[in-house]
Amino acid sequence: MPDSRGGSSARNDGCVRYLEYEVDAERFLRVTARTGEPHAFNAAVVEYGVRKTTVPVAAVIDEGTPSLFAAMAAEGETPELPMALAAIFGGEVDFNTDLQPGNRFSVLVEKIYREGRFVRYGAIQAAGLVNGGRTLIAVRYAPP
Repeated sequence: MPDSRGGSSARNDGCVRYLEYEVDAERFLRVTARTGEPHAFNAAVVEYGVRKTTVPVAAVIDEGTPSLFAAMAAEGETPELPMALAAIFGGEVDFNTDLQPGNRFSVLVEKIYREGRFVRYGAIQAAGLVNGGRTLIAVRYAPP
């Protein structure tokens, strides 16, 4: 499997035997030369061995973590998660002015790991926000 830079190999005659290129965190493109057919190739998108797990994440706005980004970072999360939460609740809450100490967030989110390392978030299954005496809840609906 390729690393994030991809990989390739050429014969002594300069012809390419294979090329691998990472498409995204879960797949890579593999192009291989056909045996006995010069200038003919097979191409396939190949899945990495990834592990998906759904986990709860919770954070609280306080003096030490006065923003959604700071609160999520304190829980070890990357900026993509608070951005996704802001997209979900952005129509109800102004994340620049409405957050106050004591506001709480919770989210049930899919995390995707490759070779034991976190590579990205998957779908948010559910999210909650307690803000200014209101409790907002969002639940993912995926039609069949």
